[in-house]
Amino acid sequence: SDIVAINHGIELLGRAVARDPKCLLAYCELAKAHDFLVLDTDSPAHLTKAQKALEAATQLAPDSSETHLARALHLYWGRRNYDGAHAELAVARRSLPNDYRIPQLNGYIDRRQGRWGEAVQEFRHALALDPKHTALLDNLEVTYTHLRRYDEASPILARALAVDTNPLCFRTHLAGSEVGSRPDPARLARRPPDVGP
Repeated sequence: SDIVAINHGIELLGRAVARDPKCLLAYCELAKAHDFLVLDTDSPAHLTKAQKALEAATQLAPDSSETHLARALHLYWGRRNYDGAHAELAVARRSLPNDYRIPQLNGYIDRRQGRWGEAVQEFRHALALDPKHTALLDNLEVTYTHLRRYDEASPILARALAVDTNPLCFRTHLAGSEVGSRPDPARLARRPPDVGP
């Protein structure tokens, strides 16, 4: 499961910073891993560990774009401080203008705030930077579907199916999009024939 994998990653990152206490990226990834578990479990212990890893990264390189990205995720996942996360991403974007992670995270936050149009623009920008990123394709398609913009969701699904080696979730989304874009209450109300007891 994801949680088992994240916990294994935390263990490995802990070894990395024990071996090299100046490894900035390891502290940033450690903070992100703990914050992911906060998002999933609301664990105060993981929130504290994420904060400590972030403080270590800040001590090493307070102006690093990776530090700002880790802080943005901490504010978003760990603290639910969406405006603060947006501000950190704006700083990170100055030195990483072509990094898809920045508009991706902005899109997540915009959507959480109910700013659906802004989320679409951010996900489209992220996909322009990384056109075959399946998580981005998925999030843009889901956003279009929630907005009932099915004609725009369909080509995104087609792109996702072209690059995803395990497309079950996208095929399920495609079926949902077909039902949503061309609802037929009479057809949906009809019962299938009985096939057994």
